[in-house]
Amino acid sequence: MLAILLFACSGGDTDTTKDTTGDSGLVQGDYLSEDVDLGSPTFEASTVAAAVDSALSQVLDINAVPVVSLYTAFMDATTESCPQWTTFDEYPVWLDSCTTEDGVTFDGYGLMLEYDGFESDGAIYSGYQINSLGAMSAPDGSTLTLAGAVDLLYAVGKGYEVFYTNISDGTAWDGAATGTWLDWGINPAMYFYALRDTTSGARSVQVSGSVSIEDGDISAVVFDGLYLLDDPSGTLCSAEPSGMISILSAEGQWYDLVFDGPTEDNTTVPEETCDGCATAWFKGEALGEACVDFSALVDWDDNPWGL
Repeated sequence: MLAILLFACSGGDTDTTKDTTGDSGLVQGDYLSEDVDLGSPTFEASTVAAAVDSALSQVLDINAVPVVSLYTAFMDATTESCPQWTTFDEYPVWLDSCTTEDGVTFDGYGLMLEYDGFESDGAIYSGYQINSLGAMSAPDGSTLTLAGAVDLLYAVGKGYEVFYTNISDGTAWDGAATGTWLDWGINPAMYFYALRDTTSGARSVQVSGSVSIEDGDISAVVFDGLYLLDDPSGTLCSAEPSGMISILSAEGQWYDLVFDGPTEDNTTVPEETCDGCATAWFKGEALGEACVDFSALVDWDDNPWGL
């Protein structure tokens, strides 16, 4: 359970701000207010790296599959009179606050698009897109809460494949165990996008978002625009992404790792920087080198979510 406990915090808006600066002069955000006394850092660079490793190992597990499954089950419980339906751009949308004769409650609105062999711009799509704001409850009170977009898509184009999942902050389930991240008590806002070249096997992966739970030494892990290349030819850097990862301790201290790997605009980086390591920073203070294993972002089956 250690890896799960290292994913933590109250997600959503906060008044705290952070202002830390590394050697590059990069200002890494504003999260901690000036009247907060942070004191000395309580984490070492190795502790920060271990927390990030634990978070990365679960990124692919935090996907839209269980949400789609629950949403579909609630749609199967709709009746002719509950909920009421309307249309948006010719797509059916439920919009109501009602309870069926069987005791299933719908409150809010929801739209789900299902793709099965859908063709667009030369690619064939499979998967689901949900846009919902509200809650759906079973007769026993178990509730699925949605607060925006939930996406799960797989596409095949000429020479490439796309894998995409997205979960909006506020998605939650308080019912029976599902055997998925919905049981962990976390509040994720997660974006994962991967493009794979079907000829060479090369992949590019993008991750953004944050994950939070209620307990543990770490209160939050934030992925800020990670971009990682997986290059079988070995000519490009596969060990280190570009972007930043920040963690928030239970004491309210932010720690940052800024990586120097390839970007979408510049895939070539000096060999000496491609080691998966970065300086761990705390309010502009260098704590030492933190090395992170990014293999979990690229070591997955051809279709990790079964689409």
